[in-house]
Amino acid sequence: MEEVFEGVRAAFAYNTTTRVSNAVGLSAAITATIEAVDWQEPWLLYVLAVHVSLWISLILSRANPKALAVLGASIVTAVHSHTLLNTFAQKNWKSFSRRNYFDPDCVLIRIIWTTPLLITAFSVLVYALVDVTIQARNRPPKPYRPRPVPFPRKGA
Repeated sequence: MEEVFEGVRAAFAYNTTTRVSNAVGLSAAITATIEAVDWQEPWLLYVLAVHVSLWISLILSRANPKALAVLGASIVTAVHSHTLLNTFAQKNWKSFSRRNYFDPDCVLIRIIWTTPLLITAFSVLVYALVDVTIQARNRPPKPYRPRPVPFPRKGA
């Protein structure tokens, strides 16, 4: 497993050639990670279930701005906690996994936890902006009221 992480780190490393070779290196790193992981592990299926439930929550609460705010804050907190999650999993991987996938650089956690959460958070943001735009468009314009002209003070 360590050689897969080394390959992923090398693919993410700075490349002085063209952007195309960086994209090829990134796709090779993702392919290598997908092939190296045993996707039948129960904890990975639970992570998938969390992502699916977040998307269902997003779809069901898209018309409620308060629910979107709570969902967005929860997702940002979950993204921020990925290093703590990786550290905990690195210490206790034998209790829930057959292999140690948790390296110090958090490569797998970033791929299976953080990336889908960031996509979901972006979708929350889009839904919130669309809702604000629709509310602003449907709001009737304020009637025009001229400002009162101040009268000059006596003795001035």
